[in-house]
Parts: sequence; C-alpha cells; structure tokens
Amino acid sequence: MNIQTLAASRQPGDPLPVRLQLFKLGENLSNQGPFIVDDQSIAELAANQRLIGRERVPIGFEHNIDEGSAEYLNTKEPRPIAGMGTVEAVPGKGIFLTAIGWNKVGADTIDHYEDLSPTPIFDKKTRRVLGIASASLTRTGSVYGLTLENAEAAALTSIMPWPFPARPRADSLTGISRTVAAFERQNARNKIVASRLAAKAVRNPIDPTLQGMARVLAVFEQANAGGEEV
Repeated sequence: MNIQTLAASRQPGDPLPVRLQLFKLGENLSNQGPFIVDDQSIAELAANQRLIGRERVPIGFEHNIDEGSAEYLNTKEPRPIAGMGTVEAVPGKGIFLTAIGWNKVGADTIDHYEDLSPTPIFDKKTRRVLGIASASLTRTGSVYGLTLENAEAAALTSIMPWPFPARPRADSLTGISRTVAAFERQNARNKIVASRLAAKAVRNPIDPTLQGMARVLAVFEQANAGGEEV
C-alpha cells in the first residue's frame, strides 16, 4: 500500500475542518508518482470501502496506523488516532473525507502538523485509486498543489450551488427562484457552511436567514442594473 500526503497551510486556532478533499478527479501528482481518480474510481469507491469495512476511516499520526510504516514499527497498541472520517466519492469532483469527527487528542495536537496524508489503495499498474485505507496528520507532504486549506475550500465548494450564472437578469424570475431554491437546499443540508464561509470571508457566502436571502437578491438586482456579473 502506497502513502501520499497533502501539503497543508493551516493556521493555529482555525476551526477544525469537517470535510476535506483527498483527491481531485483526474491525475493527482506527487513525489511518489501520480494517483489517478477517474469515473471508475468514483463508481466503485463506496463498494470497495464496504468490502474492506472502512466506510469511515481513522486519522492517525505520521502513519502510525499503517502497517509497515516506520511509525507503525516504532509504536505499539493502542496506537492513538486523531479522529474518524467518512470516505465519499463525488461525481465530477473527486474523493473526500466527510463528517470528520476529531477527538480530544486530535483537536489538541492538529496545530503541530502541517499536512493531512491519506493512504490510498490503488492499482499499481494503472495507478487508479480504488479505495482509502486511512489518513494521518504528518509534518511533511508530497502531493503537488493540494494544501489542507484548499482541500477544505474544494470540499465546501463541491456541495454549494456555485458558480452563479453569468449576467443574471432581474426579469428572469425563474432563474432567481432557482438560485434561491438552491440556497435553501444547501442550507438544509449543511447550515454549518454559512458560518465557516463567513469566517473565511468567502465571496457571496451562504446565509440561512431571511436577511441573507434578501442580500442575495440585492446582489442580483445590483448586477442587473449595472450589467455586471455576480
């Protein structure tokens, strides 16, 4: 089983992530070679996770839970973990770790680690990712261009109705209604996204309140009046 890492740029005191992207769809380059996530990976992932009994996987420290790793050989049971997360395949997006639950050890020590490192199960010939065995907090990373920060941003974006249509028109009531409906569906699924995006000052954050809906419509009206894109 090969090990790949995701470089991180987390700041001390940041809210603990509850959803992270482990692999994007397509080729994921690392200093250990590429890992491929394609439509077949997405279609088969859930069944493969059930087959190995790991719909939820542990998050360890420096791969201490991966048999054969240096840290595994240097430690013994009970080996500590930082938490658990659910492995999820999202069509058109990639592979995610969702519903992450951090235990006290993980919450107290996450700021001492730079990276999150998933351990993929993959076809050695094609490099196609077949499943996720575990993940670990580490101090070094090897996947190019994928940080913990943008892994979290990608994870949030994958469940939000972005991007907005270009140049929405005030006289398109159907379009505005669909947009508001998308907001409502998203808010019902995951209201925590609103506060997390607001804290990160993301453009056009979701707001599950009536005032938030009013602000959204105001943005549309302003864009229509000025002929600008939202």
